[in-house]
Amino acid sequence: MAIPGHLLFVFFISRLTTDHTQLSILFICLYLIAAFIQVSILLYIAQWMVSFVWRRKRDPDNECIPYLTAIGDLLGTALLTCVFLLLP
Repeated sequence: MAIPGHLLFVFFISRLTTDHTQLSILFICLYLIAAFIQVSILLYIAQWMVSFVWRRKRDPDNECIPYLTAIGDLLGTALLTCVFLLLP
């Protein structure tokens, strides 16, 4: 679901811009790879973190969501920076 969602996001961004900026195929491919990496890492961390919190008899909703949101923001920013650094 992440890849179609990001493709829809890129489509809307390209249509709503007021200038004539064109998104290159290379940027879109690297962006989708970064999004896939981000989602994969977050799913792995979530699986580990929820089982860790359950073993300690805590509510995973209250304990894990803030951490996963913060990690997602950090990963998204870092991966998008890497995408821009990789572009020629």
